[in-house]
Amino acid sequence: MASNTYNQVSEVFSKAKVDFLNGVKDPKLRSQLEATTTIDDIWDYTERLQKDQANNKRLRGLKKICPYIERLKEYAGVIEVFVQAKPDVLALIWGPIKLLLQISSNLVVSFDAILDVMKNMGSVLPRFNEFIPLFKNNERMKYVLGLFFQDILDFYLVSLKFFGLTRWKVFFESLWPARRSEIEVITQNIEKHRLLLCNEITLSDILEAHTARQKAFEHYAKTQEFQERQDFHSMETYIRPPSYDQDLDRLHNGRCEGTGTWLLQDPQFTKWAEGDKKSPQVFWLQGIPGAVVDRTKELGHSLFAFLSYRHGLDSTLPIFHSLTFQLASQDRDLRAVLCSTILSSTKDLKRDLKGDSKFALEVFAKLLQAAGPTYVTIDGLDEVNESTQQIFLHQFLSLLEECPEVKLLVSSRRVDRIERILKGTAMALLIDQKNSGCIKTYAARQVKKWLDESTFDNEARCEIRSLLSPLAAKAKGMFLYARIVLESVEMLYDFDSIRDQLNVLPASLDEAYERILEKILKSPMRVQKQSKKILSWIACSPIELTRHEMEQALLVRAGNKTVPRVISTLNTLQLCGPLVKVEDEQLRFVHFTVKELLKFAHFQWAECVRLCARNFRTELPHQLVRLLEQINIDRENLDYNDESSTNLTFWDLKKFKKSPVACGVASRALDFRRLMNSSCDWRLDGEDSYWGSLDPTTISTTVERVYQALENLLCQGAQHIQNCQCSVIQKHHGPRVYVCPFITCRFHRNAFETQTLRDDHVGHHDRPFKCEVQTCEYSTIGFSSRYKCERHRSENHSRSIDYDTSNNVEELQQEDLRVLLLDLVAQDRVDEMARLLPYASKRQGFFPGSVASLLVMNSIASYGSIAMARLVFENWKLVPRRNEFIFQTIIGNNLPVLEWTCSIHELREDSVGQAILTSDSVEAFDIWRNNVLSFGNINLMFSPGIIPRKPNPVMESRLVSFWSEQHTLGNTMQTKVDLLLKHLAQSSCSLILAKGLVACGANVNYRGTNLGSKSVNAQTPLHCAARITTADAAYLAEFLLLSGADPNAQVTFTRGKHKGKTVTPSMELGAKGISKWLYKTWDELVEWAMAKRKEQGK
Repeated sequence: MASNTYNQVSEVFSKAKVDFLNGVKDPKLRSQLEATTTIDDIWDYTERLQKDQANNKRLRGLKKICPYIERLKEYAGVIEVFVQAKPDVLALIWGPIKLLLQISSNLVVSFDAILDVMKNMGSVLPRFNEFIPLFKNNERMKYVLGLFFQDILDFYLVSLKFFGLTRWKVFFESLWPARRSEIEVITQNIEKHRLLLCNEITLSDILEAHTARQKAFEHYAKTQEFQERQDFHSMETYIRPPSYDQDLDRLHNGRCEGTGTWLLQDPQFTKWAEGDKKSPQVFWLQGIPGAVVDRTKELGHSLFAFLSYRHGLDSTLPIFHSLTFQLASQDRDLRAVLCSTILSSTKDLKRDLKGDSKFALEVFAKLLQAAGPTYVTIDGLDEVNESTQQIFLHQFLSLLEECPEVKLLVSSRRVDRIERILKGTAMALLIDQKNSGCIKTYAARQVKKWLDESTFDNEARCEIRSLLSPLAAKAKGMFLYARIVLESVEMLYDFDSIRDQLNVLPASLDEAYERILEKILKSPMRVQKQSKKILSWIACSPIELTRHEMEQALLVRAGNKTVPRVISTLNTLQLCGPLVKVEDEQLRFVHFTVKELLKFAHFQWAECVRLCARNFRTELPHQLVRLLEQINIDRENLDYNDESSTNLTFWDLKKFKKSPVACGVASRALDFRRLMNSSCDWRLDGEDSYWGSLDPTTISTTVERVYQALENLLCQGAQHIQNCQCSVIQKHHGPRVYVCPFITCRFHRNAFETQTLRDDHVGHHDRPFKCEVQTCEYSTIGFSSRYKCERHRSENHSRSIDYDTSNNVEELQQEDLRVLLLDLVAQDRVDEMARLLPYASKRQGFFPGSVASLLVMNSIASYGSIAMARLVFENWKLVPRRNEFIFQTIIGNNLPVLEWTCSIHELREDSVGQAILTSDSVEAFDIWRNNVLSFGNINLMFSPGIIPRKPNPVMESRLVSFWSEQHTLGNTMQTKVDLLLKHLAQSSCSLILAKGLVACGANVNYRGTNLGSKSVNAQTPLHCAARITTADAAYLAEFLLLSGADPNAQVTFTRGKHKGKTVTPSMELGAKGISKWLYKTWDELVEWAMAKRKEQGK
């Protein structure tokens, strides 16, 4: 029986040993484990290690592991006596200790971590010598000793696996917490196994403990992996990195079999791919067969991005987001590194990763350092704007210096900016001739497929093949050229036309495009018009147009008021040839060079218009005058208050004053457009739709009605109701039908596919100042002030490049110069700015008043110093732009610069007052007030234009105090306060301001100065407030009634569709729904107000 027990226990120890050694994959580590066999070897090593640390002045307190070693000494003695453990088993107790101490001592934090774990293990391991009598008398205890052996080896294996990682030092702080948690599971197992050290233990208890130990590990592994995947998925959902997998799949599917293999055999590519030491890290290929990504996947981590002009990429952030998540998704340890870096700190860094390009690059670099050999393929770099090209290459080349095992393959056309950066850095491979064989194969297969389906006889087919034989050489390595030529020829139906086309092949890709355009121009007039519309709309549209939108747009006819119906699917191949393709219902050019060609013609046309405009006559064309007057008749907004002034000079319309109606319509429409662009809270969903009355035309209210009609037709829940209209709407509008109600939001045009996504987005519209980087989260969330927005841009999106400004600045590109000037402002380097400004003023694009100079001016206004402001004013002579500059200082809360500017300049613009009354800066208000008083412009403080839609209550109180002060001094004009009260009732409905105006003597029954012009001008302030359905309007109406406003004042429409109709305040929407806010009907409110006034003796 004893012999049988011995064999079974020995088997437990042997199996634990085999499992442990199988887990240690490195043969070198195995041999090192067997080198230490006794505790004396451990003491000798720790003594030497401690002396070495003392000499290097980095003692780490090795004494803390003494209890652990003592417990193991007792355990080794017990199993040697009672289990007759062999030296190879004992070596596995001592060998890993020395090895772990050796490896971890290379990094202080890792050494401390191992010491802490061993200290903890020493506190939970039992004092085995105290149980010797139990081991003598109970054979079952030997099985328990086997459990402890498994626990000890579990600890060693988890630790050695971690330190066996090639780059454990790089991501120790990221990955060690998970390993420490796994060791905690082992510690808990030991504590459970201590309870088995008693006489009452049975074999079933021991077997259960064996099973429980294994289940504990499995449970931890599953839980940990699930949590890691959850964290990763959560972060990926939040960041939403672009995925290029579909692009790769499209390339694979579109690749002609037998093409692209030459590249894999090319000596230059082979050296680069296989890591030849003499080969540079960057490989520049002009055109990319899809086989490259497949090949790099065999060599290491393979990352890729297929960039396109369609994405409108103006930042490198989405590229690095995509590469980061691709890399992390390929390796569990890298996922853990990413998640721990972003989620496990005291601060949640998801937002930083999403909006901060510098931080995103640092995270990507950290993953690359941990990943080992990694191949990054970037295709289409020439399709993004030059600034993004430059920034990406500079960033990635700097990254390569830190990551020697990373290889970059760039695929693009040969363009100057890319060539300047990569020259001397990259191995370039021109494919003009090397790709000709692949193009021959592609052309032969396409021609065979075409001719097999055609009705040409053999002689014609032979001639066509002969005419196409030079195609590969003419293509100069461009598959696109071959495709365009072949598809153009396939569209021709008679042999003579084909022969004419192929006798002289296009000399270039542009010429191939031009031939297609010439063919379009020879089409019937109706087809030609449709083709031109499609091409021009795709080229000029700021967003991608869908096939559905194009189908409807082509049916619109001037003067036809009937609603056209789409009855056929748009066939772009017949209308535009191979220039346009349809992908995912989006209309796109076959290549961005098509857009370049069309845009070139557009730019030439625009230049002609600009030159003609210099000598434009001083009268508007008769046709334009007639159309503007007709708009005024057909689309006149009867709710619009035309008493407000408009500045024809501001819009450069004064020279057309001989046509007053047309000029008035245009000028007021432009006023409204400017107001709309600066009003981020205007929305279509009825919650705050007062702004429609500010539009001189009915276009805004029509847009609102269309929005409401579509919203009412769409299903609002997750499930569709029976016989709903959603499918019909999506048929004509595409899948994105849930529009953001905020009219200035970019998602108002580029809608969402689901209501949930739209509603989540709408929740972020409480901050009006948006980050200019569209991929940044703050482009949606925004900031409460422009100063905060500018500071965010400076800190997170600064594209600073280290230039030595003492050198010749003529070498700087325009974008680099702009970035440099912005950095000089941020760092307040006035002397260097003084040296650069005169030169910058002479550069094209940097003249005073240009977009680039205004960006610099706005940055100074937002966060620059007085010295910097004075310098720019002197050099760029910004007197005509001072009001705009002041406006920016208010929004940025840059009080020193604001005060300095106001000391030399009168504040006359209404927009300045709006900015101050919207801000929360009492100091800015006082500066404004002092400026108004010093320049004697008191009437400005009573101008309707200074009142914003939602003024700050603190600023309202300050303004009321000013009004009261001036009223006491006799400096107020009756007509000013009357008109302002009426304006408040039409716009903000501010109760604080209304009370202040009434206290200054404003007439609550004021009707306007020209009653006969239009009905709206005859409305009293109460009537105006009764038209609005908000709570503020309701409280204002209550106050006006208490102040003596006439609830029965009548207004009769003098023209328009309601001509002759008489209305009173009680008939308006706001009056009908006032009980929602005041819990009284309109009639009850009027009676209550009259009773209150009688009580007060009024």
